[in-house]
Amino acid sequence: MKNTMLLGQDQDTYKMETVKYIKGELFNGRGGSSKRGEINASYSDLTWMFGTPAYEGIGDKITTEFSIDYLMTDKDGETTRGNFRLYDWYFARDLNCDVKETVWNVGGFSTLDYDMAEQAINQFMNTDLKYGDTDSCVLESELVVIT
Repeated sequence: MKNTMLLGQDQDTYKMETVKYIKGELFNGRGGSSKRGEINASYSDLTWMFGTPAYEGIGDKITTEFSIDYLMTDKDGETTRGNFRLYDWYFARDLNCDVKETVWNVGGFSTLDYDMAEQAINQFMNTDLKYGDTDSCVLESELVVIT
């Protein structure tokens, strides 16, 4: 992974945490995830960030689910893999208005999964990341973690 550094400075001084988001599978053979938190975003924003959802239709209490894998690298170069799911519990999404903000549940196996979902939203909302030249601007990007 790349280090971010200032010119003329010692490279080890400026190592930063990075995270890379990758489109996940709906069925990855791993069960047992649970709700870890909630985020607010429109369906339009989520598709701009992550591309098409892993599931869309009228399902068992949801209409839409995004599955996102991530690879986080800490300051020492140690990597952590994880996955989070964003889903509209009890049909929270307004199917007639893609730009309306929705409360999305964040499913995962740990609080880090929620933190990485929140990090992606913060990067999208608070930086110029969304003005890149890709359809799913967060996927496959190596982002420096905002603290």
